Amino acid sequence: MTVNVFPSVLPGEPIERHHISGMSLHDWLSENAPGCLEGQGEARPISASINGHVIPPSEWPDLMLKHGIDVDIRVQPQGVETALIAAVVAGAVAAAAAFLLKPSIPSINSSESAKGSRLLEVSGTGNQPKLGDVIPDQAGRCKKFPDLLTAPVRRFVDNKTQALYLFFSLGVGEYEREDSDLAIGETPVNALDAVSYQFFEPGDDVSGHEAAQNWYNAPEVGATSGGSGIHLLSTRDIESTWDAALSLSGTKISGANQPQGWEVDLILRLAFDQPVTVSKEDPLDENSDNVYEADLSWLVAGNGLELLVATEPNSGFQRRIAEYDSGAGTFKLQYYDGSTWVSTNNTTPGNYNWRFTRWPDGNESYRITAVNDGSFDLVLQLSGSDVASWPGFPSGTSNVLIDVDLSFAEGIWSNAFLACPRSEKTSRIEWDVFAPQGLGFIDDNGDVEERGRWIELEYREAGTNDPWTLVAENIKGRTRDQLGWTFSHDLPSPMTPEVRLRRVEAEENDVKALDKLEWYGLRSQLPQNNSYPGVSTLAMVITGSQMIAAQTENQVNLIETRKLPVWDGSEWTAPQATRDIAPYARYIAHSKGYTDDDIDMSELLRLDAIWKARGDTFDFIFNSSTTMKDALNTVLRAGMAELTIDHGRLRPVREELRTVPEHMYTLQNMPGELRRKFTGPRPEDPDGIDVEYTDEENWTTEVVECRLPGDAGVRPKKVRLDGVVDRDKAYQIGMRERSRLAYQRWEYEWSTECDGLNSSYKSFCALADDVPGYGRSAILLAVETDGADTHLQSSEPFDWQPGESYVIAWRQPDGTLAGPYPAQRGDSDDHVITQLGGDPEPVIYNNMEPPHLLWGTTERWSYRAIVEDVEPNGFESVTLRALNYDERVYAYDDAVAPIA
Repeated sequence: MTVNVFPSVLPGEPIERHHISGMSLHDWLSENAPGCLEGQGEARPISASINGHVIPPSEWPDLMLKHGIDVDIRVQPQGVETALIAAVVAGAVAAAAAFLLKPSIPSINSSESAKGSRLLEVSGTGNQPKLGDVIPDQAGRCKKFPDLLTAPVRRFVDNKTQALYLFFSLGVGEYEREDSDLAIGETPVNALDAVSYQFFEPGDDVSGHEAAQNWYNAPEVGATSGGSGIHLLSTRDIESTWDAALSLSGTKISGANQPQGWEVDLILRLAFDQPVTVSKEDPLDENSDNVYEADLSWLVAGNGLELLVATEPNSGFQRRIAEYDSGAGTFKLQYYDGSTWVSTNNTTPGNYNWRFTRWPDGNESYRITAVNDGSFDLVLQLSGSDVASWPGFPSGTSNVLIDVDLSFAEGIWSNAFLACPRSEKTSRIEWDVFAPQGLGFIDDNGDVEERGRWIELEYREAGTNDPWTLVAENIKGRTRDQLGWTFSHDLPSPMTPEVRLRRVEAEENDVKALDKLEWYGLRSQLPQNNSYPGVSTLAMVITGSQMIAAQTENQVNLIETRKLPVWDGSEWTAPQATRDIAPYARYIAHSKGYTDDDIDMSELLRLDAIWKARGDTFDFIFNSSTTMKDALNTVLRAGMAELTIDHGRLRPVREELRTVPEHMYTLQNMPGELRRKFTGPRPEDPDGIDVEYTDEENWTTEVVECRLPGDAGVRPKKVRLDGVVDRDKAYQIGMRERSRLAYQRWEYEWSTECDGLNSSYKSFCALADDVPGYGRSAILLAVETDGADTHLQSSEPFDWQPGESYVIAWRQPDGTLAGPYPAQRGDSDDHVITQLGGDPEPVIYNNMEPPHLLWGTTERWSYRAIVEDVEPNGFESVTLRALNYDERVYAYDDAVAPIA
C-alpha cells in the first residue's frame, strides 16, 4: 500500500510516498506523526481519502494498510474562512519539528493575490445595504461610506417638510472621530442645521432612536416614470362605457379586459341585443296585431323596456314593452309619438336582433356587488323595489352596451400591494400621500382657495377573501407648493396585509385646479435589533426645510480611526486610536482564535518599533470575505513584510539591510553541488512600476511612478497597493519592488542534510562552492589562543595572495554563522590567525561534527543570499532555494516621491 502525502488540499503532486503494510492508518500515524491525531471529534490537521472518498478519523483505527489500497493524506487549512496553511505534514514533520512549509505569498505586483473589494475606490462612493454580506472591518484611518443597517425611511413631519431616517453600520470595533469628519457629500454635517445624528458604540441600546427602527418599504409603491408616486385616479378616470360581446348568466356578466375603475357598488345602465321573432295573430290577415316573442324573463312584469335599435317603420320613435306574458314569452310593443304611447302592429314579420335597456330612472339600474379577477366577472344586482324577484339575465353571449352612472361613482382603487414580505407579519403600517403641484383652486384674483380631499385606505390579510377594513383620512391645502402627508395605523393583530388606496372625490380638470394626488410610499414596521454587539453604528435624521428632502441617503461619509490595543513597551494597552501595523495584525490573529503564544511576538514587536520609527501605517477597510493569510499579508505588505509560519507560529518577515549572515552552506554540508542561475535583462522586462494607491489628502485613487535611473517607463508594471495612503510610502514600496526586479537576478539551489532546517523563509545566508576567486571551505581541526590572536588549523590549505584582505567564518554548534573575522596567514597555508574581539572562539566537540570554516577575500568570501524556499525530502535531506542579496534593493526605503 502507498501513503501519498500532499502539502495542502490544493491540486498538485505528493511531496512524499510511503509503502506500508500490515498496520492500520491510525497506528502508522501514531508512530510517524502523532501530532496529526490531535483534535476533537472529527477535527484533525490532516484528512485521509481513498479514490477521492474522505475517510473520517473515527475509521482510521480500522483502515488497514495493505496491498492495492492507496491513501492520500492532505494538510487541512485551519479556521473557518480564514485558513492558514498548516505546517504539519505526515511522516517528515514528526522527525523535523522545525519544518517550515513556505507559504505561497504573492509579491505586491501579483494580480493573482486575493483581496477584498476596495471601499476607498473612487467608484465606491455610496451607502448601500449589504444583505448577507460581511461587516466591514477597518484598520487605521479611512474615509468610508458606511453600509445601511436598515432601510431608509422618509416621512412628512409636516405638510411641507420631509425627514429622512438613516441607520448605518460603521464596521466592527470602536473608532475615534471628529464631528467635522462626518459629511453628506462634501459638506460637513455640523454645518447643516437640518441634520441630527448620534453615534452608538458596540453593544449600546439603540431602541430609543427612531432611525434604528426596522421598516420595510414596499417597492411597488413610490416613484414612477410619470411622477414621484402612483397617481391616484378619480371618477373622471373611470371608463364610462363598455360595448363588447359578453357572456350573460344569471346575475353575472363576464368578459376579458376589465374596464378601469369598475368596483363594487358602481351603478350601471345596461343595453344588450336579444333575438326577437315577429309574427301576426292571424297569419292570413296582414292587418292583424303583431305577436312579438323573446326571452325577457330577466324583466319583472310591468317594467318598461326601451328599444334602442329598431329596423322597422317608426324606428325613430322611442319604443317600450307594453305587456309581457312570461308563460308564452310574448309581449306587446308601443311607441311614443311625441305626446302619447301608441300600440304598434305594423312590424313586418321576421327574425330580428333588437337592443333592449331599462328605463333610465333611479330604480331601473344595476349595482356591482362583486368583481372577480381573471376574466372580468361582474356580479350585478338590479336596483329598485323588485330586487328580490329579479331572475337575472338569460344565459348566452350577446353584444352588451354598459354605461356608468358617474353620479354615484367614487375614486378608483389602486392595485393591492403587500405591505410586508409574505414571510413576515407586521402590526403597524404607514403610508404617504403627495401633492406634487400643491392643493387648492386658483380663483379669478389669482388667490388660492382651500380644497379638502378624502383619502381611503383598505387592508386585509393577504391571500384571503376577507372583508376589507377601511381607514379614511382627510387632507387639506391652499398652496401651489408641494405638500405631503404621512399616516400610520396600528393593525388589530399581526398580519401580512395587502393594502390599496384611493381618492374619493373626482380630480378637477380645470386648469385652475391644484388637485393631483399620488401614493408616495407604503411601509410596515418589522422586528428590530435593540443592540449590535461588536459593531459601531450611526443614527441620522435629515430634515428638509420648506421643500421635499433631496436624494441624500447614499452620500453620507465620514473619516474615523480604529481603536485597538497598542504595545506601550511593556504591555498591550486598552483600545486606543491607532494606525499602526502591528496592532491590527495581532487583532486579525486574535479574531480567529490565535493567542500571543501562537505569534512570534518578539519579531512582531521588533518590526513594530521599526514601522513606528519609519511612520509606516496601514489604513484599509476589509469589506468582503477573505482568508486570514491573505488579510495578514495585505497588512504586513504596508510595512514591506510578509507572513510565514515558523515552528508552528505566525511570524512576520521583513527584508531589510543585513550585515551578518545567519547560516552558511558550503561544500562541506552540500551532498551535491551549488546550482547557480543568472537571468539577464530581457526586452520584455518592465522598465518601471506604476503604483496605484488611495491618497489620504483627497481619498481618491492616485498613481505614483517608480523609476530607476535609465528607466524609460515604456513598459511599466501596474501594482495595486492596499492600505497605504501616503504617496512617499507608496513610492518606497514600489521602488523596493522595482529594485528587486532589477538587481535580484541570481538564483541558488542546493541540498543539505538536516542542516537546511536551520534556515527559514527570508533567512540571510552565506553560500560557497569551489569556483575559483570566491570563498573556500574546510573543516576546523584545531584551535589555540595566543593573547588577542586565535589560531585555527584548517583541513584544507587556502590560496593566500599578496595584497589581498581576507576574512574567515565558521559554523557554530547551533548552526548559526560566526564572523566573518579578519584572517591572516600563519606558518602555513592551512594555518589561519584571526582576532575575535572578545567573541567566543570555536569549540571542537568529540561527539559532534567539527565546525566548518569559510575563508575568502573581504569582498568575495561568500555568495550572500536570501532564502526563498525550504523543502524537506523525507527524513534525510532538505532542498533550499534562494535569491542573491543586493543592498541596492533597499536604497529607496526612505526616499521621497518625485513631484507628480
